[in-house]
Amino acid sequence: MIRRSALLLLAPLLAGPALADPAPDVRLVIGGVAEGTIDAGLAIDLPEGWKTYWRTPGDAGIPPSIDASGSSGVAPIAVRFPAPERFDEAGLTAVGYTRSVILPIEARLADPGKPGRIALTVMIGLCRDICVPFDAHVEAEVAPQAAKDPAAAAAIAAARAKVPQPAEAGRPPGVARIARETGPVGPRLVAEVAMPREAVRRDVFVEGPTPEWALPQPERIGARGGNELWAFDLDGHPKDADLSKLALRFTLIADDRAVEQIVPLDARADAP
Repeated sequence: MIRRSALLLLAPLLAGPALADPAPDVRLVIGGVAEGTIDAGLAIDLPEGWKTYWRTPGDAGIPPSIDASGSSGVAPIAVRFPAPERFDEAGLTAVGYTRSVILPIEARLADPGKPGRIALTVMIGLCRDICVPFDAHVEAEVAPQAAKDPAAAAAIAAARAKVPQPAEAGRPPGVARIARETGPVGPRLVAEVAMPREAVRRDVFVEGPTPEWALPQPERIGARGGNELWAFDLDGHPKDADLSKLALRFTLIADDRAVEQIVPLDARADAP
């Protein structure tokens, strides 16, 4: 969390002049309704040269906040994030999107025969030369018998295809194990990762068990037994965190395939 504090403090002071024109276009897209299930997404169209951030923005950036409490007539809403990419910001590692993105929304009408309303209060981080917060409120009424929008449905489907799926045992990419060792500057975690041999784009992201964690993102340091070794310092965790047992969420990318995997760690076990 310390790594992001300076940017977070500076951002409100710089928000005005940085986003004078053009501003991003943040809007809801609705593909239709089928048996009460709403096909929807939050579209973020970025001006040329701007970037926005993943749910865990890395060392530099502003984590997004999406509040759906103003919605009505719909079951609890979940917003999904397509697989991100990492990029450099002033020598720091940021994680997010360098082009426009749709965040798929999972939602159902509370009563399949009655309309509902999706209302989102959104705060996202944006970056070009500096990183700034951007606020928006978007809402749309969703009628059970509304005409389908094929273009919107296709765009949402393409975004859903990029959302990481649960990892499958025995099918790479996947984390074989994680363990603790002593690194150049202190304790670090090393993940042993199986990757498809033919994959060109390979990346690994890690998140702690709660949003209060701000782990640095893994870097590839070598290989062992046909698997890749990805390491990251064991810092950025809450001071009162119980490190005796950890369960970390990994997002692994191999070309167009992205998976998520929850991996437990016995933090007392050292890497061989």
